[in-house]
Amino acid sequence: MKAMPEQDKRILVLGVGNILFTDEGFGVRVAEELEQKYVFSDNVSVLDGGTLGLKLMGPIMESDYLIIVDIVLNEGTPGEIFRLLGEDLNKACAFKNSMHQTDLLDTLAQCSIIGNVPDDVILYGIEPINYKDMSAALSPPARSAKATPPSRRPSCSWTRKSSSATTSSFTPDSPCASSTPR
Repeated sequence: MKAMPEQDKRILVLGVGNILFTDEGFGVRVAEELEQKYVFSDNVSVLDGGTLGLKLMGPIMESDYLIIVDIVLNEGTPGEIFRLLGEDLNKACAFKNSMHQTDLLDTLAQCSIIGNVPDDVILYGIEPINYKDMSAALSPPARSAKATPPSRRPSCSWTRKSSSATTSSFTPDSPCASSTPR
């Protein structure tokens, strides 16, 4: 079977979370901002996954790369950005203090059982300061982390909507990367 060229691989940027609980809505807010401020190449989809859980199986299974944006409890400082893969990703998604995380882990497990899991699954998350209080506003550390430019990991191109910036090309990171801050 012939390998698919990087620029043809389908990339899903999935922002998850509950916007009603302060920093819990971080992933959704990032997805909204990416949609508003950037134009991506045709192989990239940005999706507000909210708390949809198993309803996300279709978009996930249609992707070659899955980039999840969310909060993580990784014992970091509030607002610290983490890139998680493999076992680190499983640990981060397994915490029980979230409105959606167990659904996300179940969704990835169901996709795996069916046999259609993206080639690479990466979680970019921030350490939250507050994810329990009801508020649609992000905490200052989460707002600051959201202002960080988009990741330049998988093969895609993007242009900032509000500027005349040139298009950039991205290449995948090594699969050996771990849960270190960006």
